[in-house]
Amino acid sequence: MAISVINNSWQRLTFADSITNWVNDGSSLALNTDYFLSNSASIGDAYSKNQSRGFAYNIGAVSPIDLTNKVISIWFLCNIAGFLETLANGGIRITWTANGSTYGQGNAGNFEYIVGGNDTYDGGWIKFFIDPTKTDSTNATPTPSQVASVSHIGMFFSTGPNTVPGNLDNTFIDSIDIHDRAGLNIVGTSSDVFEDLYTIDTINGTGTSPGPIGIFTKENGIYLSNAKLLLGNGTTQTDLTGIGSTVVFKDPFYSGQSPNTTHALAPLSPALEVGGLGYHISGNNTKVQFGQSNLVGGVTTLTAGTKYELLLESTATGNFYASRFDTIGTYGG
Repeated sequence: MAISVINNSWQRLTFADSITNWVNDGSSLALNTDYFLSNSASIGDAYSKNQSRGFAYNIGAVSPIDLTNKVISIWFLCNIAGFLETLANGGIRITWTANGSTYGQGNAGNFEYIVGGNDTYDGGWIKFFIDPTKTDSTNATPTPSQVASVSHIGMFFSTGPNTVPGNLDNTFIDSIDIHDRAGLNIVGTSSDVFEDLYTIDTINGTGTSPGPIGIFTKENGIYLSNAKLLLGNGTTQTDLTGIGSTVVFKDPFYSGQSPNTTHALAPLSPALEVGGLGYHISGNNTKVQFGQSNLVGGVTTLTAGTKYELLLESTATGNFYASRFDTIGTYGG
């Protein structure tokens, strides 16, 4: 593997392997070493029936963070998924607090985004994403200055009226990450770019932080992307091939109001796409191959110094801008 992901600002705010700087709103926090994805632990709580409470990482205890042009993502697990409230009733929410505001549900400067419930989440580790610039589920819209200085990021959970068995920790937050809205910019050389990208995400993230990041994953041999993919950067020679691979661009919830038509990690239309930026030296272009000659697809050469986009949209009405390419080859079988 000789590819790298650049300019994507994969920043892990916390591995959730220490209770330090975690705060609660009605919760009884505990460090849990039985359920975790990153490092050695997660932060857990034992929920029972008819509860609405949460917990968050206090970034402001160190230094507030600027989320301008960023996306929040959180790894989450609930072992009592069926006891949560529904999506409509706010079963699972991501929250963040503007610096200078008091953390806690209902307080000014606290924003909450409904991302799931017992009718949309079946259990297991899942990564939720939200765009902190969006109007939240309480119809509050953050100001640019609030987004630029954030002190807390966490989650809130609500359970229904059915009795929850046991009294052990059953709801967990692992790592909290922020990402650049521009998506994943890939450079280098690879004969299996999607598997290499999956390895970068799953094994060790940026190379220094234990994964998984959760943006580019794989299930049953199918790659799943939560981000726009930009191949090449205009200054690095890039030669990438992905043959016999299937990539599905996911459309999860990003706003508390409704499923967004604009993807949080790629805010410009189209929502999800594969793009390319040619290398700025004559004769050294970015080459992208989709499929092989005896199957379907073709080889596209992205001319040096000019940006072209092969748009693979998530909507059935998407457009294919053939005029942006010098040559497009297709094969009948």
